[in-house]
Amino acid sequence: MRPTLLLGLSAVVGVAALMFAGQVQASGDGTPPANADITVSKGVIDVKGHPGWHINTEYTWKIHSPDGKTKLFDHKANPDKFEFDKADEKIGGPPHVKVHVPSGPVLISGAICSNGSGQCENFTRVPVTVP
Repeated sequence: MRPTLLLGLSAVVGVAALMFAGQVQASGDGTPPANADITVSKGVIDVKGHPGWHINTEYTWKIHSPDGKTKLFDHKANPDKFEFDKADEKIGGPPHVKVHVPSGPVLISGAICSNGSGQCENFTRVPVTVP
């Protein structure tokens, strides 16, 4: 096969995969998610989806340094830092995640999804200060 044909087929497959995976919208770099609440307590960041929304555990949740240049940890490499509620099979995922972080300013990235439509919202580098 010719390289251009392979690239074209790859693009078609990629677009089809996105269509079936549900829509993804981004809240924007530094913007909190519209469909979840982020709260902090001593050494902990809590993210809870609004009614009808759940935590997307397929998305790589990350914590960055305040300047955004250094990844402190993510949920796949550092699972001990992230506590996901048990998944609710009726809705497709856990409603809440608790992230254990050092005190001070950090940036959090994650994603939530609608229970009904499958639409997902990712948020990146949202600033929080942990007591």
